[in-house]
Amino acid sequence: MEEKDVVQGLFEDKIAEACANSVREALQVEDERRWKFALQLYTQSLPKSKDSPAENFLYEACFKCFAHLSDWTKLNDTLKKVQLEGVLDDIWTDDWNKDHLLPWLFLSEIHCTQNTSVLSVADDFNSALSQWLADNRKSEHIRSHLGEYLSVIEIVKDDVQRSKMTCENSLLQFLSTWQQLDSLSNNLRSHHLLSLQSIMDIHHFLSLPSTASGDWANKVNRLLDQWNKTDPTARDDLVAWETRAVYRNIFASKLEPSATVESLKMKLKRFKAETQLKIVKCALEQRNFYVTSKYTGKTKHEVSVVADRNWWELYNSRCFLLRAQLERDPTSLKVQKTLNAWEGIKRLQGRNSTMGLEASLSLALLYHTAEFYSTLLCVVQKAPAVVDQLAEDVRQRLDQHLDPTAGDIPSQLKTQVFNCLQQAVGVAQRADSLADSYFQTGSLLSQARRSNVPC
Repeated sequence: MEEKDVVQGLFEDKIAEACANSVREALQVEDERRWKFALQLYTQSLPKSKDSPAENFLYEACFKCFAHLSDWTKLNDTLKKVQLEGVLDDIWTDDWNKDHLLPWLFLSEIHCTQNTSVLSVADDFNSALSQWLADNRKSEHIRSHLGEYLSVIEIVKDDVQRSKMTCENSLLQFLSTWQQLDSLSNNLRSHHLLSLQSIMDIHHFLSLPSTASGDWANKVNRLLDQWNKTDPTARDDLVAWETRAVYRNIFASKLEPSATVESLKMKLKRFKAETQLKIVKCALEQRNFYVTSKYTGKTKHEVSVVADRNWWELYNSRCFLLRAQLERDPTSLKVQKTLNAWEGIKRLQGRNSTMGLEASLSLALLYHTAEFYSTLLCVVQKAPAVVDQLAEDVRQRLDQHLDPTAGDIPSQLKTQVFNCLQQAVGVAQRADSLADSYFQTGSLLSQARRSNVPC
């Protein structure tokens, strides 16, 4: 389902005339990363494609949307209860199920291990997997095509020796596949390199010496330091990075009971929280509200270090602002939701004035504050009448940012944006990060100058 034009042509040509229009629209909103809306459109198309060749493609499209919404429980339930009707062995009835559904089943089971305090796989899946691995044909398929997932599941089940063999086999499979790839197939090569990153994470974890080794704690410390240096970017596949973060959380959870030194225990706990905060940052850059909201909620009580709490506060405020920006119409509701982001900004400004924030956080806060005012500016420029339609309490919250003697509302909001950006340049100059500062400043200034800014 990755090539939009191919899939669209497939639906429009022969497979699903009845739902071609909704699929075309769904593919379009997928391109815009509006996963919730795409999921609704695919779901609406399912009844029209019942028992047709299109049905399987629509289900897989739904699974892709569930993954980008980080709704792994819903994905797992839909696959098991709706498509397989509770009979997991039916996944082997045809090649399409085996090639398309089995990877989603394994991946969703791994993600669902994070739903409870006890790390374990679901009983029904565990029972089915044991039977499949006892069947030579099925076992060979799983180990050949899903070795990465199987290795992680074996770690969850504390079957470390089998996991090592599975991981080594996956590395050999990668090398064999890599040798056969067309040197000009850049997308395919990039996809395989992404999978190698996850396999190497598994390999490094499994390569740690036994806890009886005197060097165990030092090796764990070095591995955590190495993993902490890897950060997702706005261009990375968010699902792949979330999966990688789940793997690392599983590994850290397995290491925690063996950590006898308090400093290492705390480092492992912090590592788990920081890993999830990286997913929040990546989701924000990709404007994925649902993943952002999920992980800010999960990490709220897990961040224990002051620096991490401050970053969490910023990300949580950005989450509120993103939710407001996703309101497509410039209404009073958009103003209200934008103002909800202010409490986090206010708390961080207070901490900055009393104890000082690190330069990178101070800079990020100034850009976020500029974006906050820019979002309000966007609304009042597009729909000036909105201000008079605000409820009294919302208008009072807006008035906290205005001076009745300082001119019209848009001019004041523009001034706020420019003031924040001017301060940001000063902070960046002191922190020696002027290049990034000028880029972000130019972007926000461009928004502030245009009255037709996308809200």
